[in-house]
Amino acid sequence: MNRQLATEKGLEARVGLASNKLISQIAAHCVIPGDLSCIFPGGETAFLAPLPVTTLPGVGSKTASRLVDFNIEIIGQLTAIPAETLFSVFGRMGSRLLQIARGVDSTPVLPFRKLPC
Repeated sequence: MNRQLATEKGLEARVGLASNKLISQIAAHCVIPGDLSCIFPGGETAFLAPLPVTTLPGVGSKTASRLVDFNIEIIGQLTAIPAETLFSVFGRMGSRLLQIARGVDSTPVLPFRKLPC
């Protein structure tokens, strides 16, 4: 499939294999095109810890700027903050931030299907 993408479309796939969709997505973005990253179950926290908070889906420049105000620049620092503190600063989004920083994602992974044209 990767060879077909490269030949026909000029695209090289990045593949992230992991226990959930979130970790898989981040792992795929951490490798060069045409490469594969595999994060084994139980290794999610160690994988995420050294990455910048902007690696997390939904953490844009505004959220990252607010986190920097609290001297939080990497995911490992974010996971060390108590949930109550994040909730008091970010509201409900604080709970979601902590979940994704810990690699928790219950989004189902669905098999690929071709859409009718």
